[in-house]
Amino acid sequence: MHGDMKTLAVLVILAASLQPYPVRADSSAAAAASSSSSSSGDGSSASATAVAVATTSSSAHIPCNCDPVYRPVCGSDGITYSNVCILRCISEHNVENNRPPIHVKSLGECPHTPCRCALGGEPLCGSDGHTYGNLCLLNCENRRRELIGLPPIKVVHPGACRIPVCICPEVIIPVCGTDGRTYKNVCILQCVSRINQANGRPPIRVKKAGECAVENCSCPLNKDPICASDGNTYNNQCELRCQNRKRQQLGKPPLTVQYKGKCINCHCPKIYAPVCASNDVTFANTCALDCENRRRRQQNLPPLTIESRGVCPCICPLVYDPVCGTDDRTYGNRCQLRCENKRRTDLGLPRISVAHRGRCICDCWYCPRWYAPVCGSDGRTYWNRCWLNCNRGCNSDIGYRLYVLYDGPC
Repeated sequence: MHGDMKTLAVLVILAASLQPYPVRADSSAAAAASSSSSSSGDGSSASATAVAVATTSSSAHIPCNCDPVYRPVCGSDGITYSNVCILRCISEHNVENNRPPIHVKSLGECPHTPCRCALGGEPLCGSDGHTYGNLCLLNCENRRRELIGLPPIKVVHPGACRIPVCICPEVIIPVCGTDGRTYKNVCILQCVSRINQANGRPPIRVKKAGECAVENCSCPLNKDPICASDGNTYNNQCELRCQNRKRQQLGKPPLTVQYKGKCINCHCPKIYAPVCASNDVTFANTCALDCENRRRRQQNLPPLTIESRGVCPCICPLVYDPVCGTDDRTYGNRCQLRCENKRRTDLGLPRISVAHRGRCICDCWYCPRWYAPVCGSDGRTYWNRCWLNCNRGCNSDIGYRLYVLYDGPC
């Protein structure tokens, strides 16, 4: 019976020493521990039992020859130790590994002051990849990390974390992925793989070292022309598939079929005199509308007519709930961003999406507006390289370096 009680006491002490916050041992178990061993005041003993305790900064276990006695002390790192002997053992291990020593701050368990935060507020993405409900909760986590000697977490961006943040060296040791793309190094491939999985796409693995071989693609000579989304005419579906294979290896998005037949390329004056068509789409001028009608005839669709001069109306409520678009512009609310997308669709420009809630952090007014997307190491698609470089400059304190993973959207 006496041996069973001692075993129970050791388990209680071990559980207490493994907790980053104070753990109150059962009083009967602690009493049994103290009565079952004759030890000095600090818990050390010649006939000590080896107890494995966790360090405060890693998950490795340190063998400490200390008695199974629960006489808790509060360390200078804010952590409760089962007795002084275990505290000294951990402190010596810290010093040996170039970490600060630990001293007894007070007898008994450390006072645990809970961190209280109000519900609500704007969520934030921390540099540890976790989403915090508001700034108060992130600050609470930083207080806990400070106590156990960990570096503080920084705000990566407002809003929930979208995908894991990747930090890779900028060395060029190319590898070919199972998706047919060539990556600068294995780290970048693994980063893109994690982004894929976060967005519900399959993972990527290394197919072979070195660049992916460009496959020769041969097609029949028959002509069944199709107009693709790049504005070019391809002789048949096979040629379009070959082109998409090349684009995939270069990290570019695939082309899609717009309609059967040759592309109708209209040359219209660069004059903005908008008209609202019967499909509720704004065209830059009447020439652009006539051009669209020629394409519609090619697809056996009825022609569009002019409903009114000027931009088609888009009505939004007067509610200020700002969002930052992927074009790094602040919109008064989501409705205004949808209106902008409607305008962009009308003009044949790529759509934008919400980057995060709240005002944009970066002001990249000097960047060109042409769309040449690149995927950043934060998993976000940037309008072009200038936009990415602008964001790298104004977010230099986010704890990692922003760089281009590959050309094309993430």
